[in-house]
Amino acid sequence: MQYDANEFYPTPPALVADMLAGISLSSVSTVLEPSAGKGDIIARFQQYKGEYDKTFDIDAIELSPELRHILKGRKIRVVHDDFLTYETFKRYDLVIMNPPFSNGDKHLLKALRLVRGGGRLVCILNAETMRNPYTNARKELAKRLEELHAVIIPIHGDSDWDWGEGYRLAWGAKGKLCDIEKTFDYLAGSVSAGHSSLNEILELAQRRNQRHKVRFKHFTASFFKKGTCHLEFHDEKLIHKFNVYGGQQKGWLPPGYGTAGYEELEPEARDVVNSFEGEDSYRRTVANRQYFLVNDSSMLLLPNCG
Repeated sequence: MQYDANEFYPTPPALVADMLAGISLSSVSTVLEPSAGKGDIIARFQQYKGEYDKTFDIDAIELSPELRHILKGRKIRVVHDDFLTYETFKRYDLVIMNPPFSNGDKHLLKALRLVRGGGRLVCILNAETMRNPYTNARKELAKRLEELHAVIIPIHGDSDWDWGEGYRLAWGAKGKLCDIEKTFDYLAGSVSAGHSSLNEILELAQRRNQRHKVRFKHFTASFFKKGTCHLEFHDEKLIHKFNVYGGQQKGWLPPGYGTAGYEELEPEARDVVNSFEGEDSYRRTVANRQYFLVNDSSMLLLPNCG
């Protein structure tokens, strides 16, 4: 199975707390997180060590090599990569999981086989998986959950916007969209004291049940299940201006960037420019330096979205 970054959706702390509510951790010793991501759920267990005066035996599984590296850096034991190929005789007191949307049904079926008798399993699963059991895996899952008298709790209200059927704008994402809009307003020289239109556009999209190609001032957004949002920006020149500004603020670009001609750059600086954008793009940046180079002294306190 190949890793898809679009499936990575970190579990917010408030939701982790909800997942653990009602579970007596005093009776839990062995724990499995089959799609561990950066270890946000496991980190919560590590906080319980002192409270319960015990050490939990926690196993993590993660498909992404980059995320596995992060987990190991956080001293979290990683026992496998692809959960669907994981085989063990070990059974767990608690399996807690936020599986990939595309095959959450298969992940949950697999996890049910790894819970010891009397153990607990908590899983965030897209509602569509339960509402529309059109595949054999979904049918098998529905039957198994019915046999186990599983408790299914709909999650609503904690996201910024909810279109129903699993489509929602995840925790804090509206604020991030607002930040993007304010930043691009500033770079485009169109900052005003009035409040942003972003809220009105989101509300209109929600009323129309529009999930894809929602057009905002500087970008078009498409919203997907499990809270992901894909952006397509309208103005390539503005994107380049944003990248230049960000690169300068981070110290990634050499001194004199945009003011010195390409031939005037030191060899080391030229290598950085070639890696960042290439010679032709740099020459266009220099020719339009008044547009692309931002004067920090004119930076404004940008208004809230409201």
